[in-house]
Amino acid sequence: MNRKFTVYTLALVISLLSMFTGQAFADPLDNWHWKNPIPQGNALRGVTFGSSKFVAVGDYGTILTSTDLGLNWNNRTALNSGSAGTRENLKGIAFGNIGGSGVVSPGFVAVGDNGTILRSTDGNAWVLDATSGATANIHSVAYGVDATLKQSFVAVGANGTVIRTFEGTAWSSASDATAMAGELLNGIAYGAVPNTFVAVSNNGNIFYSTDNGDTWAKSSNDNSSRPLTGVSFLNNNFVATGTSGAIISSANGVNWTVQSSGTLADLYSIAYGASNDTYVAVGSANTIIGSSTGVASW
Repeated sequence: MNRKFTVYTLALVISLLSMFTGQAFADPLDNWHWKNPIPQGNALRGVTFGSSKFVAVGDYGTILTSTDLGLNWNNRTALNSGSAGTRENLKGIAFGNIGGSGVVSPGFVAVGDNGTILRSTDGNAWVLDATSGATANIHSVAYGVDATLKQSFVAVGANGTVIRTFEGTAWSSASDATAMAGELLNGIAYGAVPNTFVAVSNNGNIFYSTDNGDTWAKSSNDNSSRPLTGVSFLNNNFVATGTSGAIISSANGVNWTVQSSGTLADLYSIAYGASNDTYVAVGSANTIIGSSTGVASW
């Protein structure tokens, strides 16, 4: 009897352990937290500044914020912050006025793959916007205010996708983007002085709109079809960067001049420092080039 009791007791203990082990030890394995590198390790694709903070976005829905000049960053990734979020790769971000029903406040708009659009009034809590109707990957977004003080966000992406909104909450397609059909649009920028949006493509083409992104035309340039990676409005000039050292500039977004960068590296981004009147462009193979005599000499 003692032997049978021991066997039954052992079987009961094993059965109970099998029932409760999963409950007792599941939590540490079900909930993972990024430990190294801090605050995260996904690729970052875009950054902007507004409301006294930097906000950067990247792969797998990554969103980071910094309020101390970029020294320290907090992870605001939407699904981890209790907001409606995404795990799609985020490609671009812009700061401007967003709102609805006549209530407008400063805020951020982020865009990404599969038509993803997120918006936030503080950069910390985000809302997934399902109104765009876009399904293509969206690569870039820009904010502009025209002469009549009409405010708009315009976003561009794959397959000639162009969508826009006047309040950051309700999006619609451009009424005429025929000129951009089939283009892989990599970047967009807004210039206040010419009141023009400019978008650049992987085919080396440049397009412009003077009516808040509603209708578009192809500009004239001599880029030899080098893919263009991005465009910015700097020091009252549009400046586009691209592969094989491409730098192209324009004062109005319509007529463009190819500049000699002195490098064959792919260039991805460019910035301008007003305090020392200097342009700096960065690219592949750790390339950094600069110019303190305008965009024509590097």
